[in-house]
Amino acid sequence: MRSPRSPQRPMAFTGAEFLRGGVWAIGIFIVALPWVTFIGSSSFAGESATPGRTEFAIVPYVMLLAGAIAGFVYVTYGSALAYLLGRALRSTRRRSVHRVCFAALGLLIGYVTLMLTDLAGITMVSGSAGAGAPSMLSALISVAAGASVLAGWEITSAKALRADAWMLRDRDASTET
Repeated sequence: MRSPRSPQRPMAFTGAEFLRGGVWAIGIFIVALPWVTFIGSSSFAGESATPGRTEFAIVPYVMLLAGAIAGFVYVTYGSALAYLLGRALRSTRRRSVHRVCFAALGLLIGYVTLMLTDLAGITMVSGSAGAGAPSMLSALISVAAGASVLAGWEITSAKALRADAWMLRDRDASTET
């Protein structure tokens, strides 16, 4: 398989790589959300941060809700924004720039999604100031979204760049013989 990356576009990506990054981001978010939700809701309420039976009982529900919302966000606007960002950054070689941009995109998507779901009555994470007001829990959920998008990008880009390095090694080895 031929790499889309070139000296002019060192961080270009294929459709499969893009999809793989999205799947990683969604999967990581689904696993992270129950823990973030529990830690955020209990530690800021002054309770112990050790999960009990009740908290473990709702983990599947929280994971199902996280998957449904993350999948909807990916299909509707999250993937489009990530794709546009990736296309805009494909000529930028510095991975640190990509990391900052994709983490910021995840934070933004997390925050906007929380506000939209809160206004729609799907979640109850608004602060005491009323509907749409950010709370510590919503901030933590946004951070989880940012970290998930960053991790999805990091895992996928690292694998793609490793595959490119192997292809170059194989090509160089075959030209030497």
